[in-house]
Amino acid sequence: MMNMNEFTNYVVERLTDYMPPPFQNAEVELHEVLKDNGKTYHGVNLHLPGKDASPILYIEDMYDRVISGTAVNDVIRDTAESFIALFEKTDLLAELISLKGTDIRQYIFFKLVSGEDNGAGLKNYPHKRIENLVKIYFLEPAPGWTIKITYDHLKDMDIDLQELDRLAQQNSMAQKPAELTRMNGIFLSKERNLLENDDPLLPDMYVLTNREKTGGASVICYPGVLAQIGRKLCADFYVLPSSIDEVIIMPKFRELSPKHLGKIVREANADAVAEGHILSNCVYEYSRKKDTLAIAPGSQERKFKEKGR
Repeated sequence: MMNMNEFTNYVVERLTDYMPPPFQNAEVELHEVLKDNGKTYHGVNLHLPGKDASPILYIEDMYDRVISGTAVNDVIRDTAESFIALFEKTDLLAELISLKGTDIRQYIFFKLVSGEDNGAGLKNYPHKRIENLVKIYFLEPAPGWTIKITYDHLKDMDIDLQELDRLAQQNSMAQKPAELTRMNGIFLSKERNLLENDDPLLPDMYVLTNREKTGGASVICYPGVLAQIGRKLCADFYVLPSSIDEVIIMPKFRELSPKHLGKIVREANADAVAEGHILSNCVYEYSRKKDTLAIAPGSQERKFKEKGR
């Protein structure tokens, strides 16, 4: 089997052979890319004459498929098809951006990601920090077609960060509404959304996400959602960051300390959460009286510094 360097060179040499004539004059480049999770990946960039867009796909993702047993030529063929789809997608983006924010506003959404893993990767993207979390913004002109919004996009749309945040909040709440379900009911396809009424809740554990179950942790930023849960529980509660897709609500009735809960979260992140989907390594607490969400004291991992002798 090819090693990664051999595979990389083969991709660069053969990629355009699997593409139709308009793409066979494309220039293939390799370079390193700092992704949202703070890690560096090796990207394949395709420059097509007459196109401003320059999509990128990652060698690591391709090579993982080779390791898993997919034939090299099949991987390259699929990669070529993905590039063609990306060019179509970026053409749509250019068309949307040219509308100067008129119709494009309905496609603006936000999601929450880890602020700890996204430091340097955020410099080109408008964002807002909430405790150790970060709100980032994206366009979703069609289901599954997401484009992260850059500062250049803001200029093209002629809006500022405040207006971007307002639109993203408005659209996310309307088109990706919050859902609260029982922890033991998450595998039931017709589990009732407990936010649809103000009936009291038992002191149990619940899953909070959005209707799509993707990027659902962002609903903790929806105005009124946490307050409604607090009223239904008649208690303050902890928010455990299961992933960027959902959080777990745990009433403070339970005899578990923030320190212990933080340890559980970190162990789950290490063993069960996919890389890039980790939201946080600590626990949050909601206060009904203050209507605030904050890091629970004691839930963060302590870092010891060795003393000099």
